[in-house]
Amino acid sequence: MNHEYQPVEDAFREGTVESASTEELQNYLLALSNQPIPNEMVRHRDIIRSITINHMLLQRHVGILQNHITQLNESNGKLQKWVIALAVAALVTAGTQVGLQLEARLQTPASQPPASVVQSESPSPSVAPSSDPASEKIP
Repeated sequence: MNHEYQPVEDAFREGTVESASTEELQNYLLALSNQPIPNEMVRHRDIIRSITINHMLLQRHVGILQNHITQLNESNGKLQKWVIALAVAALVTAGTQVGLQLEARLQTPASQPPASVVQSESPSPSVAPSSDPASEKIP
């Protein structure tokens, strides 16, 4: 890596610092931070240049993050539409089931319980009640 001070001076003098690549800006910062500046009159200028370069790097990074956030927002919007559609489909299905159940109960005469209740009350042929207490013991 080249940490010479002269490219920094040239970039600011010619006004090309803003078009410099990120790597070049980082090299400029290294040159500014490692350059001994015994003259008090120009020390502040280099501090301001460092702050300016840091600001440009930060703006570039924020721009990249903003693009990423925009892409994520679009993806989340699509996903949200699918979730809403599925929730509406679930509500319609539940409403249809309730409606069909109510219709079935209204069509069943009041003296006759629904078929599911009648079947559960009749004894199962596979389970016969035993009158012999000895047969209930497990060997």
